[in-house]
Amino acid sequence: QLNYTGNLAVYYYNKENTKVTIDSSYYTATQPEKIFAENEITGPTTGQQLKVVFNKEGREFLGNLFADGINSIRISFTTLINESANLGQAIYNDATLDYTNSFGTETKPNVPTKPEVHTGGVKLLKVDANNTATVLPGAEFMIYASEKDAKAGTNPLNKPGTTTPWVEVSGADGYVSFDGLHYGSNQPANGTDSGSTNYWIVETKAPSYVDDKGQTKYYNLLREPLKVTVNATSHLESNKVTVENRKFTLPVTGGMGTVIFTLGGLAIMGAAALLYMRTTKRA
Repeated sequence: QLNYTGNLAVYYYNKENTKVTIDSSYYTATQPEKIFAENEITGPTTGQQLKVVFNKEGREFLGNLFADGINSIRISFTTLINESANLGQAIYNDATLDYTNSFGTETKPNVPTKPEVHTGGVKLLKVDANNTATVLPGAEFMIYASEKDAKAGTNPLNKPGTTTPWVEVSGADGYVSFDGLHYGSNQPANGTDSGSTNYWIVETKAPSYVDDKGQTKYYNLLREPLKVTVNATSHLESNKVTVENRKFTLPVTGGMGTVIFTLGGLAIMGAAALLYMRTTKRA
């Protein structure tokens, strides 16, 4: 569920808490055969293995670090969640540590904390406000990380694996989904899945319908961005967000709205005539 994208680094922090890169002559790094591009999300991917093996000089170097009070080193690299990822579940980077001590004993200790990442989604159901059993295909949406950007129409999120704005369209069943969204700033380790992140969805094109006269008309667009919360279960059918649209209608000619405007106009005209008469008498 993860694609290896490289950026391997081996380093430690000295007593001044400054990052120090370990010279590559002290170890041999064997990376997966393929290093994926930073926007390539094809998957699933199998057989990826990364090895960092310290040679004799490197082990002596590490021993000197330990003698100087530096008791840990760090190995970091980057990965990209691919399209096979399970939403709402922990995705692990498994690691093992093999070493031989000074007495020639090989050891494979357990790694207590497995690095993990999570991805989530949100599911919308588009329906007619007057008849929620009527689903609405053809509605287009974009997604934003902040309400400010959503209202201004700036900085929309890009579709995963691309550099183009993320647009999703409701299907024939009225559903539209945004999958592959980050949620939660600090995920606990070892599968304890919690946390949530808010996003804002903007409707950019309303669904259409055919009226009694056979003419194509459109529903009203949503007036405000729709706030959604993404977490471990937001992508499930049971947690879908129902979005209602109303048909666009104009006031009927001769209806109550017209009567109100007419009466208002007559009142203004009457006041103007009265003011004119008073002015004339004073003159």
